Amino acid sequence: MVDIPQEYVDANARFVLVKAREKRAFEPNWESTANYDATSPILQAHIAAGGNYGVLSHNGLCVIDIDDSAEYAKYNSDLARKTLCIMRGTSGRGHIYFLCPDIPDGKRTKIETTFGDVRLGGNFYVVGANCVHPSGDTYNIVNRVPIATIPFAEIAIFFEGAKERTGEPTPFNLPDQIREGTRNDTLFRYGCSLRALGRDASEVNCLIRNANNTLCKPSPIPEDELIILIQSVLKFEKGNVVIPQRPFPAPPRPQPEANANLAIPANYVVVTENQRTGVRTVRLDTAAYAEFLTNYFSIKYFNKVIYIYDHGRHYYRPQTNEINTHVRDTCIEHGVSEKLNLVFKIL
Repeated sequence: MVDIPQEYVDANARFVLVKAREKRAFEPNWESTANYDATSPILQAHIAAGGNYGVLSHNGLCVIDIDDSAEYAKYNSDLARKTLCIMRGTSGRGHIYFLCPDIPDGKRTKIETTFGDVRLGGNFYVVGANCVHPSGDTYNIVNRVPIATIPFAEIAIFFEGAKERTGEPTPFNLPDQIREGTRNDTLFRYGCSLRALGRDASEVNCLIRNANNTLCKPSPIPEDELIILIQSVLKFEKGNVVIPQRPFPAPPRPQPEANANLAIPANYVVVTENQRTGVRTVRLDTAAYAEFLTNYFSIKYFNKVIYIYDHGRHYYRPQTNEINTHVRDTCIEHGVSEKLNLVFKIL
C-alpha cells in the first residue's frame, strides 16, 4: 500500500485522489473542495485500495518539478540536499518540496523553466511519494528530511535565471479566464508550449484538462473536442515544437471555402457501356473519391465517430450528414448507377 510520508503531514499538505498508475486527479473540483488532509477516511480508503495520490501546492507548500536534472543543476545543485526530494525511479526526474511564506501575490502560480517548472501555489499538484508512475516507476524518497522553508529570493533564480540564460521556448502564459470562442486556440497553444518545454504525454493531458476545467468560462470544451485537441498537441515531439502563430487546429489538408463548387474532378466518374446491350453504367472511382472527401472535409475518425474540420469555428466537430449529403448530390449530379449507400463503402 502507498504510504504518505510524515514530512507532508508536518507541512499541512492537502491531497487529491489519483487512480492507480495514473497522474490525473479524477474527482471534480479537486482544486477547491475535493481535496483532503492526511487523516481523511476517503483518502485513506483510496490509498488502501491501491490508488495514487497528488500533493497540492496549497498552504504555502511549493514544488520544483524537475524534468531535466542536468539543466536544473546549473542553477542550484544543493537545494535537493536541504529539503524533501523525490525521484521517479532512476530517471533523474522528480520533485523537490519546500515552504515559501514570502511569495509575492503575483508569483503564486506555476512558472515554466527549461528544466521543468516551479509551482509556487495556485491550483496545481504533483504525484506523491511512493506512488507509481504510468511507466511503472515508483516515486522514491531520495532525501528524507523535513520540508525546508526557503525564502522567495533564493527560489526566484530558478525561473528568472533559466529564462535569461537559455534559448529555450518561452512558455505560453494562460489568462485568468478563457472565454468561449478562444478556448480551442488558447489550449492548443498552451499544450504546444508544454511540449516545447519537454512535458510528457500524461503531463500535457493533465495540464490541458486542468486549464479546461478551471479557466474556460462559462463552460469547458466538450470531451470529444478536448480529446482531439490533446491528440493534435501530442503529435509534436517533446522539445521540437514552437507555439503556433495560427489558430487551432491548422487544416491538415487544403479545403475549398464553404461556398465553393463541390464538383469532383471529372476523371473520378467512370462510364462504361455494355457493347452487347448498349446499356451505359456510371460509377465513381471509390478510392479516388474517398481521398477527395478526406481532403475536402479534413476527415478524422476517432472512437467510431467521424469528425470534420469546421473552418468557421476553427475546430474539429462530429459531422452532421455533410459527407452523406456530398455523396448523394454527387451521385445525383452524375447519374451514378450505384445505390446511395456508397458512403459506407467509401468511409
